[in-house]
Amino acid sequence: MSAFVGWKRHSRRRRQLKNRIAEGTHLGNLGGVYFILGDSGRAIEYQELALKVDRDVGNMQGEARALGNLGNAYGVLGKFR
Repeated sequence: MSAFVGWKRHSRRRRQLKNRIAEGTHLGNLGGVYFILGDSGRAIEYQELALKVDRDVGNMQGEARALGNLGNAYGVLGKFR
């Protein structure tokens, strides 16, 4: 099993356990993997999910991280607005 597949399974498990802060972190990590793989669209999708979770639980550090990662992904796409 690849590390990526393992991360996706782990993310589902986090949701089942209702550990929302870890879920947000994990979603952001998955977005980072997609970014590194060159899939900015999927990276944005996961960073948006992470941002929502972080905002829902009041995790301002996670929110800041997700916003920065979104900026990087949109920047690669040339979408600076």
